[in-house]
Amino acid sequence: MIGISGLGNYVPETKCLVSDICKDLNTDELRKIGVESVPRETQNTAAEMATIASKRALDDAGIKPVDLDLIINTQAGLHDHLLWQVSAKIQSDLGAGNANFVDLYQGCSGFMFALILAKQILSATETNSHILINTGEKWSESIQGYRTNKIVFGEAAVAAVVDNKSTGNFILGHSLLSDGSLHDISMMSMGTSNPPRLIKNKEDYFYSVRNLEKAKKNLIPVNIERFHRVGLEAVKNSNLTFEDISSIIFPSVGFGLFEKVMATFEFPLEKTNFRYVKHTGDCGSVGEMLSYHRMINDQLIKKGDNVLILSQGAGFTWSAIVIEV
Repeated sequence: MIGISGLGNYVPETKCLVSDICKDLNTDELRKIGVESVPRETQNTAAEMATIASKRALDDAGIKPVDLDLIINTQAGLHDHLLWQVSAKIQSDLGAGNANFVDLYQGCSGFMFALILAKQILSATETNSHILINTGEKWSESIQGYRTNKIVFGEAAVAAVVDNKSTGNFILGHSLLSDGSLHDISMMSMGTSNPPRLIKNKEDYFYSVRNLEKAKKNLIPVNIERFHRVGLEAVKNSNLTFEDISSIIFPSVGFGLFEKVMATFEFPLEKTNFRYVKHTGDCGSVGEMLSYHRMINDQLIKKGDNVLILSQGAGFTWSAIVIEV
């Protein structure tokens, strides 16, 4: 069956206290965020972190770089260079000369989209093939002060090897939902329509929420329901009932939204990845698969368990996927 045969991650040892990042917030506001510290990388670039995680995933899968058929990078943040392919550097650094490569950009939900894409590609392949999905996030040059409003960002990397003869971590059903009318809520506004030579405001160099009023009016009222909808559809598309779900993984954006979405499923927090949020923060496209890998290592999920993974990307997109451990 098609599934994940190898996992690897890289989490920097350096931690930054959220109380130092959010000095303008009081004790009660910091408590509501629910994040105490976030990992911060001081040496490697995002692509280099993704390469480290990829090597660990390949070792876990028991294959060599030359065995790879395709490399997909899903970084959500600003790349090491503009107009440049992250996956090309990773192919070169790994020595995976037989692999094709592609960058898939779908914001923070990119890794989930890549898992869905990998399954569809492998479903059309008769021979055993190996697809490496990886991502690394480094926010220092793209998010001012490592935060947007009350969301605090952490830096890390994760990778997964997907093949069509896996012995576990089977990719089951999924669900996707997209709403392009929300495209202008958050962005890094620098680009061809706002080139560097015309920028007068330093804020334009950083990713941030640009339309808070629209977010309050058009996003927040539907956000919880859309997470709930894609979650239920992914379970249904896996030919399961919600009683078959052992654990849920949710984006580590903080405890407020996390708790509200879990309440709609009537699902206990102790069966989720909530325990990692306190010292991770929002790791962008890294977060959900990093939590999955940690839950396996910490023996919080075991072989045969069905895990529902929820994700969200700016734009906005909501995605859900079920994996049988």
